[in-house]
Amino acid sequence: MIIDLTHLTTGEAVTSHNRRRLDRCLADELDPRRISRWLEASVAEAGQQALLTPGDFLRGGFLLPREHQLHEYLPEPAWSLNLAGHGGRLTSENAAIVLQVLANGVRGAEEELFDLFAGGSTPRTHALAADLGRTVLRSKGVLLPGIYRWIHATLLVVSATTVVVLDPIAFSHLLPEDAPVLVHDADGVVITHTHRDHWHPPGLAPFLGDQTALIVPRVPRLNILSRACPAEELQQLRIPHLVLDWGETAVVGDIELEALPFFGEQPVVEGAPLWFPVRNWGNCYRVTTPEFSVLILVDSGKDPAGDMVDVLEEDRRRNGPADLALACMREFPAPFFGGLPSEWLSLPLSVLQKRFEEYARGAGGSSTAGVSGLARACAAAGVRSFAPYAHGYEGVARAITDIGWGDGEQSEQSRCRTLFEGARALGHDLRLLEWNVGDGLYFDGEGWAREPLALLHTVA
Repeated sequence: MIIDLTHLTTGEAVTSHNRRRLDRCLADELDPRRISRWLEASVAEAGQQALLTPGDFLRGGFLLPREHQLHEYLPEPAWSLNLAGHGGRLTSENAAIVLQVLANGVRGAEEELFDLFAGGSTPRTHALAADLGRTVLRSKGVLLPGIYRWIHATLLVVSATTVVVLDPIAFSHLLPEDAPVLVHDADGVVITHTHRDHWHPPGLAPFLGDQTALIVPRVPRLNILSRACPAEELQQLRIPHLVLDWGETAVVGDIELEALPFFGEQPVVEGAPLWFPVRNWGNCYRVTTPEFSVLILVDSGKDPAGDMVDVLEEDRRRNGPADLALACMREFPAPFFGGLPSEWLSLPLSVLQKRFEEYARGAGGSSTAGVSGLARACAAAGVRSFAPYAHGYEGVARAITDIGWGDGEQSEQSRCRTLFEGARALGHDLRLLEWNVGDGLYFDGEGWAREPLALLHTVA
């Protein structure tokens, strides 16, 4: 079931145009003579003449002027709801109601959601409610202290008394329509950054209990690289939340969360930084429970503002080695990664052409750490165990055979082997923990043990 409750500042239509233009620019090797044949027509067709400047771009400047990189070109803020093929605009007040009804619906009142949307009980609302009911997995038991893997980047960190969930994205159109929805009242939900595969407001609903704490990164200002501001959206959805800056800590139950800098996943890896506040804003986290500690490195790496290797060296100096690190192992060619089709708009054509020359000969950098960067990061952190995550979804209890979400990339197992070899070459002994969606990892004070499908043992 796909339920998209989206604040329109995410600009999905604009993102789609950006992806198509990026593909065309790469096919034309960013040659102004070849680009000019179609670029101005594309801008006119999309009605974006007031937003984009193709003439300046073809002369080596920006396609999206700097002043337009700081906002989305929208006449008014609003929410949209798309549910089972039907869509409509909502006020913030109604968006808050929809999210609350969704939270109730996944707990056993499915028809309330569809009655609200359809304006009354009908055969169609009953059918939609039945579809939702078939995908919902309601957890009613107690989870043992450990770390549990769910779909894509969703993790449950559990102590003896507390459950914290990271980056839930249930109901996202990025997932199959029949992707299961895990329901478990959490003590805390923590967001790393605002990319669509980590921040999706409907994904909060299955974990929102009466006292759930919401922790989000600070986004100083909406920009082309951070298209959503979780704090602003949660305020409109009437959900209490805490904004955590780098270096700050929060405590949920007996779990402490420290926000670490999130360097990497930017359009440039080195050289001059972009101008403030154009940035993919986000947090990495060190999560500490009475039983273990874990580093959540997400899609981080290196950019002109800093390097995660330095961050982790400092964290180790202050806190000692964590017991486990988790990160995505993909490499995103900066700024030409199709999964982030707006990155290239933050750079002028003169810079893009230089980057393309490097990219074409295989010398371009990755905005994520990749396996080589992760080997250095784990060594710097002194961490002895690593588990992969944030590689899409291929089914519960199924190994990830393509970390590129179907783009033909390597398997998690293959990437883990390469990471192990890279760490060994640095003289660092690193244990790689292979696990699947639904599995749990338990720490005994010295090492980690995997239990297949541990997360689902409490599902009613």
